[in-house]
Amino acid sequence: VNPRLHSGYEESVKEQSLCEKKFGRKLFWLSSLKELLSTCFLMQLSLTAYLLYQVLAVKTLRGSDFVAAYNGVNVVMGDMMMFVQCWSRMASGSYTVGKYRVFLSSVSEETVLDREGPEESGSWRAEEPDWQRTQDGYEPGNGGRRPFAEINSIAFRNVSFSYPGSGNHAGIRKDVLKNISFCIRSGEKTAVVGKNGSGKTTLVHLLMGLYSPTEGEILVNGKPLAKEDFPLYRHKFAAFFQGMKPMEATAAENVALDTEIDEERMSLALHQTDCTTLFPDPKQAMIGVQFDPTGLILSGGQCQKLMLAHCFYSNKPVLVMDEPSAALDPVLEQTFNREVAELAGDKLTVFVTHRLSTVHMADIIYVIEDGRLCGMGRHEELVREEGVYADMWRIQMEKYGSIQAAVREG
Repeated sequence: VNPRLHSGYEESVKEQSLCEKKFGRKLFWLSSLKELLSTCFLMQLSLTAYLLYQVLAVKTLRGSDFVAAYNGVNVVMGDMMMFVQCWSRMASGSYTVGKYRVFLSSVSEETVLDREGPEESGSWRAEEPDWQRTQDGYEPGNGGRRPFAEINSIAFRNVSFSYPGSGNHAGIRKDVLKNISFCIRSGEKTAVVGKNGSGKTTLVHLLMGLYSPTEGEILVNGKPLAKEDFPLYRHKFAAFFQGMKPMEATAAENVALDTEIDEERMSLALHQTDCTTLFPDPKQAMIGVQFDPTGLILSGGQCQKLMLAHCFYSNKPVLVMDEPSAALDPVLEQTFNREVAELAGDKLTVFVTHRLSTVHMADIIYVIEDGRLCGMGRHEELVREEGVYADMWRIQMEKYGSIQAAVREG
């Protein structure tokens, strides 16, 4: 056993033992008192003693009366306990609802979308009467929100972000992302890479409008993204996050995620993701066995294809893939990402990963380290440079030596 590990373990055991000696007795009595009060043990004991006194000493009750009274009181006490437990759950739920209401009051009101169908750009028509189309594009009327009919570029300008309450005792802010500046454009395949905990997912949440920058600004089509633009802006993204799984529903419902299903678009999305043979009748193919014992149990790769079919069904202008295939081995992950890049076409596509063998198809790669942008370029350029990307590449190639050959063959 490693001496440092062994000594550290012994120290932790000693600390735990001292803590138990110091607070163990108090915790024992408090927990015992809690159990006595919560189970009404004292009340039941007092009631039993009183009834026995009436039967044996005073003799005002017969044995049958004792049994009936005892059972009746137990029923009443049981109902009282259920009421107390229900009240406790209601209090807990009320607290949660209160926090949710505070959250809702802190964000801007969502833009109402009229879902009549996808436009040529793949977005839903928004009810924005304050915008009129002109020869030069859109001009604001009395409102001031851009309809985002197209997203040609998204740029970060000196963006920093810190989570609320993440500062230290001196009030110094702890930034997860620090002074990030870059630009991604429609038709490009962009990759964001970095080690675990480097800030990649936070950057994606900012990119999708789920977070607002603490400092700096986000520009869409060269214009700053205002706070009132965020609700409509978020509807332009199709996202595939790590750990996403299909619902216990039909394949068609998983693809559409709606009660109304466009069969033509659904068939096209299933065909694009090579799911037609897996789901010959998607409206009848049940996923999972919770509601149908004969439902399909999908493998990891099949689940990913079904989730990807939803992304293409939604037909949004921006596609974000945040390590959706991390559970696959590197060869399958590389194949999966390559297929996604081919299917995405002219969409603005962003891949987020920490495995570099899967980003060869990217037009540009941004490298994140400790919340900072520390490199950008194509794969071949970044490998030649001495930096974080080159170090990660060498380490991963030592572990997955066969990947490079597989990539070349692909």
